[in-house]
Amino acid sequence: ITWLDRHGKAPRLDADTLTTERFDRTMIERQLGRWPLPADDAIELLIQLATVRAASFGKLARLEPLRGWWSLLMDLSEPSIGLRIVELVEGLGATDAELARALMPSSMAQQAELPWRDMIVGLGFLEEESDWGAVCAELLATYGGRPRSGGLERSTGGRLTRLILAILEPIAGTVYDPAAGTANVLSTAWRYSDGPGVQLRGQEVDQRAWRLGYLRLVLEGADFELKLGDTLHDDLLRQLRADRIAIDPPIASAFEASPRMDSDPRWTWGVPMKSRADLLWVQHAAHHLAEDGVAVVVVSPITLSQAGAEADIRTRLIE
Repeated sequence: ITWLDRHGKAPRLDADTLTTERFDRTMIERQLGRWPLPADDAIELLIQLATVRAASFGKLARLEPLRGWWSLLMDLSEPSIGLRIVELVEGLGATDAELARALMPSSMAQQAELPWRDMIVGLGFLEEESDWGAVCAELLATYGGRPRSGGLERSTGGRLTRLILAILEPIAGTVYDPAAGTANVLSTAWRYSDGPGVQLRGQEVDQRAWRLGYLRLVLEGADFELKLGDTLHDDLLRQLRADRIAIDPPIASAFEASPRMDSDPRWTWGVPMKSRADLLWVQHAAHHLAEDGVAVVVVSPITLSQAGAEADIRTRLIE
């Protein structure tokens, strides 16, 4: 932060503007404790139910197909709400396949018998005037940082997000995150964006993280496109040229090169011989930048000093 301040790039974004919804976390903990589900599945189901609740007020055009779902769910007498949601999602799939995929409960949530009505009735933030994007953000921030095996941990932390976006200011044009996780960077960029015309684009490999990120951006009312797939092996936004790119990939993650990478135009400066993917993400960002675009990529320290093929790539990038 000291170095950034000396160069006029210290974070100036106000963290307080990100959180406008407050609710009783103790009550949520108590209610979730009654659900026989792992934390990942429970929070995901809660966010899916919050999405259905938001749709009932008719203020989010992207959720219009769900307008009547809330009344249907509230009329249920049996506790197997997961199976009822599956029925509704299957009907939605023909008209909006992506939204249907994002709303599909986990296999455990589909089968569990849950005292879900007490949870929904007791959540005071599920009102028409709620900031639905902030509701989703707080749930993910509160419960998404704990060690777990699912996708909720795949989200850039708040301080790092603000640092990245501060360097990228002003947030304008097309904003791209090819390792989007639960879309924390993209949704925060939307809130800090510099006026109209901002478009969010992203890709995420983890299915649960994609579902949560997709719903979060829907609840923000953002103009977005979020693809599901492995960015490095299958670039689904190949023609995109972005004004702002933010990448916080899995640091020093293992990567197995394939023969087809030799013909991929993204790797103009070379494919590292080692298994670390950090410099591939840097090259991916460079490939997708617009003429005057700016990118921030988080890498491991060793990436900046490694000899051999990685040193050659760094040299070519600088040249």
